[in-house]
Amino acid sequence: MQPYLVMLFCCLPLGLVSGFMAGLFGIGGGIITVPGLLLLFDWMQFDEASNYHLAVGTSLCAIIFSSLLAVYRHQQYLKLDIPVIRLLVPGVVAGFLVAAYFFADLPRTILQLGFVVFLGCVLLRLLAVPQHKNAATTRMKNSYPSRLGLKRRVGLCIGFLAGFIAPLLGIGGGTMIIPLLDRYAIPMPHILAVASFIGMVIALFSTVNSIYVGGHHANLPVYSLGYVYWPAALGISLTSFLTVPAGVYYAHHLDQTVLKRLFAGLLVLIILNMLIRH
Repeated sequence: MQPYLVMLFCCLPLGLVSGFMAGLFGIGGGIITVPGLLLLFDWMQFDEASNYHLAVGTSLCAIIFSSLLAVYRHQQYLKLDIPVIRLLVPGVVAGFLVAAYFFADLPRTILQLGFVVFLGCVLLRLLAVPQHKNAATTRMKNSYPSRLGLKRRVGLCIGFLAGFIAPLLGIGGGTMIIPLLDRYAIPMPHILAVASFIGMVIALFSTVNSIYVGGHHANLPVYSLGYVYWPAALGISLTSFLTVPAGVYYAHHLDQTVLKRLFAGLLVLIILNMLIRH
């Protein structure tokens, strides 16, 4: 069987998992697809020097479609929180422009270590919130829209972090946006909808940048366009459409504490996987 067909079929189950996570957590699925694609690319013996960049670009391309569907499904439950999106977008654009400048020059080791360290920080942030603070935040969220407590400068900083880190790591941005916005009086379903929208924007621009930057690399596999390997992106996208609606459904029906615990457990599994393979 041709290598591209092997990759296409291997990415079908990866899309099922990443699509569900994209709908459930608004993360685009990148923290699932990047480690999975790295494993597959190494197994297929693609050029090791470009594997991480190829995994990042391919993951971002697949995120476009899963995030688009997630945004649509979230919109059916509630309208997108436009005021919060407006606060985040300028920072996202600034962060992306900085990340685009550095993307091609960062080696795999630095990107992979950065991925692990970043997820570890997010996990610590989730676990460090005292229970009494969670209870107080829940009471505030009942009086929503007290999102006005989110200041413009804070929104710019959160947006910049998402716009800078997400393109470098191949994730949608929700991994940063969720724990940071959770500090404010915004209900978790609203945060997930915002994270899906921001992830879609980041993924779209980052995919274009990955295609442009990777166009100068000579040792990419056949059917790659820059740092996007289309058989893998297609395989992930085909099946992610099946599970995104289920993820969105549970995002709006599960208890918020349960969602946070599931998210923390997912981060632990990804960190362990990356550390073992590093």
